[in-house]
Amino acid sequence: MPYIRHRDRMVTASVYRDLQDTLIACRWVAGTTSKPVWPVNGASARHFNPETGQYDYPDAEVITTAPGEVLGLLGGFPMQVIDYFPETEGTRPREEKVPKNTFAMDSGQPGDPLDAELGSDTMEQEYVFNFAFYAVSDAVAIAVMSDLRDRYQGRIVSPEGINLLDLNSATPTQAILQMDVETFRYARPSESVAPADVHLYFAELTITDWIESAA
Repeated sequence: MPYIRHRDRMVTASVYRDLQDTLIACRWVAGTTSKPVWPVNGASARHFNPETGQYDYPDAEVITTAPGEVLGLLGGFPMQVIDYFPETEGTRPREEKVPKNTFAMDSGQPGDPLDAELGSDTMEQEYVFNFAFYAVSDAVAIAVMSDLRDRYQGRIVSPEGINLLDLNSATPTQAILQMDVETFRYARPSESVAPADVHLYFAELTITDWIESAA
């Protein structure tokens, strides 16, 4: 697949959609996944398909989490997933504070494209995404971040890679390729920068996109 326009935007949208699917499948957010994913209670065995040259995951399914099925650990504060970072808490009026259990993702920082290997037309481009979770408790924050860590290590929900979606096409759910997950890590800042009743955690996800040069 040669280089396509608006790729940065599509990488960000693909990571965001995958994040939503993960949180739905793990019962943190109500909704229906945009694609078949592995059930949380055990990953499917994968099978190599010689016709496509790829692995199939036959037990994957579209998962719906109803509002009544969302985990009670959230303490009555539904999780909101947003694709931007709220303004700094100290600059916002008290009545406009970020709601508890808001999970924010930034637009991602792309690195410079690099040759994947000598003599190859393929290039690799790294992206770093930052997350912030304004959790109602440490227990919720650690549980959510642990689920995301397991997802990005391929233990639950789907393979460790993230599908890059072609949002320019008539079928924007069609995957162009699978981006590699390099690292995922999370931490709570040593100094509190949020109200006393909010447990703020940060995370960083690093992925690699693969670009083939135009013929």
